[in-house]
Amino acid sequence: MRALVFNDAYSVTMQDVPDPEITQSTDAIVRVVATCVCGSDLWYYRGETRRKAGTRIGHEFIGVVEEIGTDVGAVAVGDFVISPFTYSDGTCVHCLHGVPTSCIHGGVYASRGVDGGQGELVRVPHADGTLVVVPGGRPDDALIPHLLALTDVTGTGHHAAVSAGV
Repeated sequence: MRALVFNDAYSVTMQDVPDPEITQSTDAIVRVVATCVCGSDLWYYRGETRRKAGTRIGHEFIGVVEEIGTDVGAVAVGDFVISPFTYSDGTCVHCLHGVPTSCIHGGVYASRGVDGGQGELVRVPHADGTLVVVPGGRPDDALIPHLLALTDVTGTGHHAAVSAGV
């Protein structure tokens, strides 16, 4: 498959990389339909933060579930899904209190052996706690950019508003 790989500040390339595989029974493989660049992606792109050369990048994507692990029950092959910018189990104390970004068993895409969102396929750990199924399946293409906003910016803004008591 093809994925975007970080080389150095101001240098990324599209490269052929191995397809992701189910490694845990709670994983899913998602075929990316749309992805975007986050402000945090730009930090290392501009050399403001460190990132190891040769690593995949990106963490905001939507797509279609291609494969699921044996313990995945909330999503099915063929579901059109939104992935938040972090993965989480949905069951730990932080997830249950509405802070899945602090999930005890979760993490961020494009780190610690997890694929980045700027590739053709992504292995999603904790698929049941992470992926949000879009009712009605794949929407009209005109709605795709609006759904993509749900991967990060909408949730970040909502959390900020709630935390501020707005």
